[in-house]
Amino acid sequence: EVAGLGETNGMVVAFYELLWKKKNDRQEKQCKYPGFFVHIPDTIVYNFSQPQYWYFTSMNYRRVNKKKRQNLNSKNILEKFLRGRSRSGIVAGYLWNDDTPEGRARIREGGSPVCIRYLDAEGLKANLLRLGQFSGNGVLQQFIDPKTGVDGTLHNSMIQATWQPNHVTFERRQNKHSLTDSRYSYQKRAETFEGTFENSESYPLVSSILLDEITNICNGIAEHLWHVADCAVKRMVLNFRIDESNKVWFLFCSQISVIERDTLARPPAELLQPVGQKVRADPPVQKVASEREKQQQEAEAATVNQLIRNAGQPNAGYEELVTTLNTQTMLDRLPNMKVEAPFQAQHGRPSA
Repeated sequence: EVAGLGETNGMVVAFYELLWKKKNDRQEKQCKYPGFFVHIPDTIVYNFSQPQYWYFTSMNYRRVNKKKRQNLNSKNILEKFLRGRSRSGIVAGYLWNDDTPEGRARIREGGSPVCIRYLDAEGLKANLLRLGQFSGNGVLQQFIDPKTGVDGTLHNSMIQATWQPNHVTFERRQNKHSLTDSRYSYQKRAETFEGTFENSESYPLVSSILLDEITNICNGIAEHLWHVADCAVKRMVLNFRIDESNKVWFLFCSQISVIERDTLARPPAELLQPVGQKVRADPPVQKVASEREKQQQEAEAATVNQLIRNAGQPNAGYEELVTTLNTQTMLDRLPNMKVEAPFQAQHGRPSA
């Protein structure tokens, strides 16, 4: 197991700690994604029903930060989570991995191993003030309102990105019920991937700008883990939400597979073509090789043509040309080179 990750099918609680870890200056200079930054809602990790860590987005330092232990109390949690409530009335979600027989059966049917219990203000107060209400190990996360639809209704939605070094795929699920429709329970009007899918539908992502931004975030996370966790990501499933101002929020990682960093020669993020305009990145390796090869071929063809013209022998044979150029390699490349017509027309490529 690498850095507490290994092969995990379910919510990866250690992910927040790794996002909080800071790269040193040398590592930062090596990054293709310098100054990598991701927004996360206020997120509190619970171990054995007790709050242990509180992660949040620090806008001053533009990074994931962690509150001091003395701030981990019910009063501070309520004060923060009840500030700027959602139009739906939901203020938080409690996330955990369902390892019950029912949960394992749901996974076998294609469902998510992650469960989310949505809480309004009263529900949050009741759970915080009663010791042990947040049972086991899980995460309490502030609820972020999704972007309002074009028809003015508010439907909860989530974007799931499945990242691998050579490609990334996306799926967006949106709840069928309005978040403000009090005829349904909070669960029925909020669940997406974590539900049984009867209350949500899959929709395509059509915004190339949004796809580029999430891809860059995934690339940055993969590269960040390469440096701070000494591991290379083979596959990870990340869940995001878009708010009213089009800000992308990272919510949780629901699956990850990593290997020892030493088994790869370079970070996985370098293997995936960077996209968008905000990321400094080199062109893909294959594209660079293709351009260089084309330039080399053009230079070689120019040399061949110049030699033929200078000698005044456009019908010169291959043997004389080999003697002049002193390389068989260039002749092997002649069929792909723009050599003057008289030479190729009469002599073609030498037989093997």
